Amino acid sequence: MQTGTAPAVAMVWVSLLSEGAAAQDTSAAAPQPALPRGALIERVACAGVAGQTYALYLPSSYTPDRSWPILFAFDPGGQGARPVRLAIEPAERFGWIVAGSNNSRNGPMSEIQAAVKALVEDTAARFPIDPRRVYATGFSGGARVAAGVLRAPRTASVSTSSAAAAASGSRNRSSRRCLRCSM
Repeated sequence: MQTGTAPAVAMVWVSLLSEGAAAQDTSAAAPQPALPRGALIERVACAGVAGQTYALYLPSSYTPDRSWPILFAFDPGGQGARPVRLAIEPAERFGWIVAGSNNSRNGPMSEIQAAVKALVEDTAARFPIDPRRVYATGFSGGARVAAGVLRAPRTASVSTSSAAAAASGSRNRSSRRCLRCSM
């Protein structure tokens, strides 16, 4: 990833979050086919954006009749299921939606921006997201994408995870703090 990535990604996030918060009706999401709850879905295709997919976890208590916090996750190799899998236990416990891009990977900024845009727009269209509780996390280059949210004005929070701690299967509190402390 190139130097200066965070400011460019932050502009995408600020734009998408402010548009999404203004346009979204949290009383009900757009009608979509039912997705399984309480299970990792490794590939959800973004509506209207060919080739853009993400991994998804919906807590077993998910219903479309209230708004939900969401954690967007970014892996430097575009393996969306990897960070989502690590967040399943706390997401289930605290009632969070977790979505991990399968397309955002270290590389050209235009591809990263397209992946972030597709992920945010598709989840906002499918699910009633609480615009005050939008979070991001990432590993390595994915953390740079997530860190772009830091430049956004209080519309979102960011938690970056240590790829080494997460990959090692560490049960250390600091590697799982993102969902506990961000609430």
